[in-house]
Amino acid sequence: MNSRLFVVAAIGLSSSAQAVVIHDTFAPNFGFNPSLVHTAAGGTSSNPSTNSIAVSFTVPSAGLAFDSFSIVTAYEATSAPFAWTTLHADSGNGTPGAVVESLPLFLILQQPMNPVTSTTVSQSNPALSAGATYWMVLSCPAGNTFRWYDNSIGASGFSQNANNQGWATDNTTGRQPVLRIEARPVPAPAGIVPLLGAMGLTLRRRR
Repeated sequence: MNSRLFVVAAIGLSSSAQAVVIHDTFAPNFGFNPSLVHTAAGGTSSNPSTNSIAVSFTVPSAGLAFDSFSIVTAYEATSAPFAWTTLHADSGNGTPGAVVESLPLFLILQQPMNPVTSTTVSQSNPALSAGATYWMVLSCPAGNTFRWYDNSIGASGFSQNANNQGWATDNTTGRQPVLRIEARPVPAPAGIVPLLGAMGLTLRRRR
């Protein structure tokens, strides 16, 4: 049984502008593949192996700020219900680069091994560059293990960083963790419209 969880990390961008979906591999009604997962692990004393999972998206137009993301995860029975999600710029080599924003993922009050569809809201609403590629990364602190469920619409391609050996891309057909990204149009700075109008008026007077 899948649960829905809405996570507000902090108060985000104050704007009346409506958020828009700019990337989405969910099937209708937040559908996903319950049988295929990728595992993010922080490592334990008995199993020190670690792994982080990353999925990319491309910004379609200018004037957008990161608003929220939705994924489907579950934590394993031996794990605490906590992981890290981070937004990264692209490295220039088709892998995650510099961190843009870090957001905690808590599945408190959820049962282990129960897939949860969570939507996490950005704290800082960083501006997104038009045409640029970004990455959402799931990783875990030591001792924790999370499963990130795949999409069910055939989207392919992801990266993983096993044992901190560097990012490796996997383009296996139909294998990609499910991800929805929403962005919000950036409001014009207060006073910019009157300023532009005044500039136009000044130019007309000089002619």
